[in-house]
Amino acid sequence: YFATFRLATAAGPIIGAFLITRVSFVLSFVVAVALLIVSAIPLFMSSDVKRRYQITIRGISKNGSARDNIGYLSFGARSITDTIVWPVFIFLTLGEYLSLGFIITIGLLTMPIFDILMGKISEKVKKDRLVKFGAGLNAISFPLRATATTLPSLTLLNVYSSATDIIMHVPYLSIVFNKVKKKYVIEFFLWRELLLTAGRLAMLGIVLLLTTNLVLALVIGGIATLGFSVVKEKKRHVT
Repeated sequence: YFATFRLATAAGPIIGAFLITRVSFVLSFVVAVALLIVSAIPLFMSSDVKRRYQITIRGISKNGSARDNIGYLSFGARSITDTIVWPVFIFLTLGEYLSLGFIITIGLLTMPIFDILMGKISEKVKKDRLVKFGAGLNAISFPLRATATTLPSLTLLNVYSSATDIIMHVPYLSIVFNKVKKKYVIEFFLWRELLLTAGRLAMLGIVLLLTTNLVLALVIGGIATLGFSVVKEKKRHVT
């Protein structure tokens, strides 16, 4: 799924950059909105069954340990660094939309390969060890990216970040979703999204305070990434 998703979205950044450069930002924005609206049409044609769910406080408390919660907050904070701070840093460094689109597209094209590879490896190696390994490698990428100043170095470090992101994320998501109690699925996603949003808001607040220092914001993003490493795999009971 993730490999297909990333391949489908890989062309977006370079196409958007081309439209902004050759035509206007307004056209790029209109095209994005139109595609978003069209993409919602298949959802109305799905055969999903509507169910009535009851959300309880008890159900929320049954999902997620303190370690899991730290992981969710880290996930949210890191996503802001990767999707806002990093692209802005690239653009301010190179000053070209096409270069920015090219770098992001190359990174997205790299990720499906590692999605498939890590999907297989995570079935054979302890997932929490893979998460720690990937989180450490990915955290290093943030201060390294802050030192890049040229198109080749920015591209290379973005590919490195994308690859190590997958090493961390694939086993992490597997750990998280394997812990979900079927009786409290809705509560799980509600609590998870609340903490992801809290992490995003916290990182946005830090970014706003550091508007003139994106380098420090990237370093903080790297520190936030280490929060993934505290997540523990659910113990398997041998019968």
